[in-house]
Amino acid sequence: MQRATIALLGGLLLLITNGCAMLELVDTRDFTGFKQQLTDTQKRYTRSMRWNEFTLASQVVAPESRSAYLKALDALGPIRITDYETAAPDYDAEALTATVVVRYAAYHEDTMQTVTLVEEQRWKRDLESGDWRLDHEGPPLVESKAVGAR
Repeated sequence: MQRATIALLGGLLLLITNGCAMLELVDTRDFTGFKQQLTDTQKRYTRSMRWNEFTLASQVVAPESRSAYLKALDALGPIRITDYETAAPDYDAEALTATVVVRYAAYHEDTMQTVTLVEEQRWKRDLESGDWRLDHEGPPLVESKAVGAR
């Protein structure tokens, strides 16, 4: 009787721990593909920024904000981005929005002064197309007081 109880309790413990692990796996799965789509779009955008291809990068900016976005980048003056570091996306519960913080190492071409620029990318998923759009409020890149991108 004691062996049966121990075996039953052991089996129950195993079931509970595996069940919790399975719930965690289901929670982190991307069954709809929207998270992977954001990862791909965000990487293309950030790489375009890294190579100073701001017009190409602006293609993922919401169309109504694109002109103001490019003007804000132009207002930074002649800068060259040399490296970047990206944080993991922070999604809302339904994966309709996400925030990604990126730190860019850059320098001003005219003064050769190095600078760290921070971008808080706020992404929104279009419900009709499923595409992710960057929705900036204010300047896309903000100068940080920290030295370097790391």
